[in-house]
Amino acid sequence: MTPGKWFDAVFPVSGAEGIDIHNLLVVPDLSSPHNLAEDFLFYVDDIELSDSPSPRFTTAYYPINYDEAQAITSTDRNLSAISLADAGGEVQRISVDQTTERLLYVKRLEQAFTAKAGERVSPGFSWNGTWMHGYVYLDTGRDGKYHVATDAEGNITDATDLMAYSYYNGKNSTGAESGRNPGVTPPAFVVPENLEPGVSRMRYKIDWDEVDAGGST
Repeated sequence: MTPGKWFDAVFPVSGAEGIDIHNLLVVPDLSSPHNLAEDFLFYVDDIELSDSPSPRFTTAYYPINYDEAQAITSTDRNLSAISLADAGGEVQRISVDQTTERLLYVKRLEQAFTAKAGERVSPGFSWNGTWMHGYVYLDTGRDGKYHVATDAEGNITDATDLMAYSYYNGKNSTGAESGRNPGVTPPAFVVPENLEPGVSRMRYKIDWDEVDAGGST
């Protein structure tokens, strides 16, 4: 922990079956407070009991679970472009060219796809490789993060910003059962009807059986 900064503390709490936990006591020092030479001040706020192990607080917008400068090491797996097609088949493409940039995480903030709220669209990956899965996210609330959560068993409990995926826990985003190697192309999805006009951030991710938008660790 760093003095002067907020951070999330996520830990399991257990007890006898059938009990309700209403209060938590947090002791920030293992020594007896009677032996302290001077006072110190700390705050504990916004306690939530849930089944999710994911931290809710972050100081970064659209975080990832590794360094943004992390280089790729594979020579036979790479992404060259992402796409979005409308119901009429018109395709918008954005170049990625991972073979040149050699990065696991590639930003394309100067380019955008266009779509309307309520429109059915089909995402796509121009991917050289196999045995991976594709995921697409949209920050519907424009709050700097992609809201996706799972419980301890891996069941999705919050899919607010997870638009489509080709595979997770044996199924794709339509709920259809799928083998473990269905490819990276996810099913089509409908842009949320209540999405406000303007610019919303998206993330396309190739990963293995993981809905965390930050990437599998």
